Formats: sequence, C-alpha cells, structure tokens
Amino acid sequence: MSTTTGTIRERPAPLSDRHAERVVLATDGGLAGLSAMRWIADRAATHALEVTALDVVDVPERPGWDTGRPHWAADRAVNQVTDYLHSAAASVVCTASVVAGDPLTRITAAAEDADLLVLGTNRVGMSRHLVASFSTKVAQAASCPTVVVPRGWERSGGPVVLGVEGDGSDDGALDFAAHEAEVLGRELVLVHAWQLTGTPPPAYAAEIDRKAAEAAAGGRLSAVLDRAVARYPHLRVAPLLEHDAPVAALVRAEQGASLIVVGSHGLSRIDRDLSDSVSRGVLERPSCPVAIVTPDRVAG
Repeated sequence: MSTTTGTIRERPAPLSDRHAERVVLATDGGLAGLSAMRWIADRAATHALEVTALDVVDVPERPGWDTGRPHWAADRAVNQVTDYLHSAAASVVCTASVVAGDPLTRITAAAEDADLLVLGTNRVGMSRHLVASFSTKVAQAASCPTVVVPRGWERSGGPVVLGVEGDGSDDGALDFAAHEAEVLGRELVLVHAWQLTGTPPPAYAAEIDRKAAEAAAGGRLSAVLDRAVARYPHLRVAPLLEHDAPVAALVRAEQGASLIVVGSHGLSRIDRDLSDSVSRGVLERPSCPVAIVTPDRVAG
C-alpha cells in the first residue's frame, strides 16, 4: 500500500482558543514519574492543560494517615511536579493531590472525569515479564485514554503509530491518534499485522490460504485508511501491512516514534490474565510513550 499525503495542514488554533485538556498525572516521585512529568511539560507546547499531580499513599484512609514519612514523601513528589511545571510550562494550571488507599483504585477513580491519565513505567526495552506491571494494570483499567511514558523518555520527531485491528473497534483510537498527529504535525502510520493460524495444509493450499489471508488483512487496513483520509484530509497517513504477530509488528514500528496508540477492548481481568493482549504486550516493553484508548472515551 502506498502512502497517502494530505494537503497543506492548517495552522493549529492558538492555545488560548482550545478546550483545556484535564490531565491526571499519577506519580510517586521516581524516575519513571519524572519522565511522565517532562512529557506533560512538552505536551503543554501544543495543548492547553489542567493537570492534577496525584500520589497515592498505600495505607488505609484512617485518622492520622496523613502524618509520617510516607505522606511526607508523597507530598514532596506532587509538589515537585507543580514546581517543575510552573517553571517549565507556565501555561499549565497544576494542582497537587495526595490521597490514601489502594493505588489502582484511587488512580482510576481520579481519572474517571479526566480527558487523559499519564503515568510512567520503569519497564523499558525488550524485557518480558510474566506479571503485568502496575502501569499496565492502571492503563487497562482506566476509563479514559491513558499514556504510559517510559523511564528516560526523550522527545522524538517520529510519526504517531496506530495499531489497527480492523474489526470496527478502531474508531476511538483512530480519532485519538489522528488528533495527536495533527497537533504535533507528524505523519500517522497505521499498522495492521496478520498471521495464518491452524495446522499448515499442503504447500499449494497453504499459498492460497496465505494470499486470501493477506488480501483480507489488506482490506481491513484499507477500510481504516479510508476513514482516516476522509475524516482528516490535512493529515499525512501511511498504511503498513505486516505478516507477523501484532505485538512484534508494533514494537518494530514504535522505534523512533513520537507515540504509539492501541485500543483497549475492555477485557475482564480473567481474560487479560489468560491472554497476551496487544495492549499489554506493547505496554510491558515500550521504547516510546504508549497510549491506550478505550472504545468509548477519547480526549480532545
């Protein structure tokens, strides 16, 4: 498939004319949280932001929980965020919040009315883990789009990459990815991977099956490409059809990317535990920020 190039992009609206994006930054003051903080400061150049810096002290919410070293450390972590954003991104409206309770529950609850949830991860590179990281659990449980920023993140001029399922569930992720690509002035790359499954038949039949599977996959990718071009005529869009496992294809495509976007199908916890989902596979070893977008919630 060939690259589709749109017409000259219109100049983005001034920040003062845009709806402020409500962002929750979950942090514990560690290196991963610092990378997420820097990513938000960089985002402030192209987005109007209202940020809540949140740290959760993992203790029961009882009288006196907000005394002692754990609360002091959490308070220091969120104030570090507000101080940094005040100096590095003065346009950001930032507040600090320290709460007690189960971190996963409190973070996802805080993000229910947000446009975007951001957190960092210490799992980077090509590592593989049997147990999902905390950031992965949060991203798959959150009801709003969630961006996981790898420790050591640095700005990239590469494209925004969207993992395409082609089963009708891509609309939310497509809108999110296209918005990001438009605002950043980057190319949007649509990646769809396909594989033959089942017992390999004789050679001649296998070739026919391969051609049929490839044609079907190409059709699914073309349908998403057509939607992208129709909705975002000023955006440069490039389709990429890969004969490989979805996670492997996306990991290759994300090298040098500004952002990788994948959809979440709202799997149950048991389903997520039993399946090596695409979103988890990408989240567990990111080399660039990864956005997980639920079908019914899109930041804008």
